[in-house]
Amino acid sequence: MIYQNIEDVFYDTDTKEYNEYPCDEAPGILYDENGDLEMVISASSQFTIRKGDDVKIWSPVFYQNPMDPDIKIIYPIKLEKVKDNLLISTRFASEILDVTKCHIIINEWIPNTNPRTNCDHCTNCGHCSW
Repeated sequence: MIYQNIEDVFYDTDTKEYNEYPCDEAPGILYDENGDLEMVISASSQFTIRKGDDVKIWSPVFYQNPMDPDIKIIYPIKLEKVKDNLLISTRFASEILDVTKCHIIINEWIPNTNPRTNCDHCTNCGHCSW
């Protein structure tokens, strides 16, 4: 969908929290002092953004401590209004977008908690989160 304004993207973003995994920041919609939408924090939405032939997928990050596999956390994705643009950011990357020039698809995101099992010999690389 090509959104006409940032507020529509904010309202279409899911802000629920997964009960079994804590979040680094609580998901929700934040307003500025004037009551205008300022930021959305989501732990359950994935964004596919297409600009021409360039396609990027943005989603929250599920982290499992390799030294203590019982410690699991979700680093949510943030959408922030910056002037007339949208700042989308994760713990590791960010990008400023003009929503009127992008095709944005918002889907539900579910954390992948299954470790990789295709390793023949463990070298403690951290890819499987163990």
